Amino acid sequence: PSLVFLAGTETGLLSPEETAEALSARPDTLAILTQKVEPAFLAKAQELGLAPQVVCTLEGFHYSKGRWVTLKVYSAQKDRAS
Repeated sequence: PSLVFLAGTETGLLSPEETAEALSARPDTLAILTQKVEPAFLAKAQELGLAPQVVCTLEGFHYSKGRWVTLKVYSAQKDRAS
């Protein structure tokens, strides 16, 4: 939620499946995912014929939960076989 506040109103908080659908519909966008939801995102992306590419991996401390978190930033790339 803090990132949404900083990045602006076009930033959405979506489920992993909705995130894959958003990348399919708008390939000029980026998706930021935690490791926890990454498998569901990748499964839906494959179902949609997407081959998302990791742009970068970020690590930081989630101060409100008191733990380290790894985030991956993905861009969309249509699967060439589709």
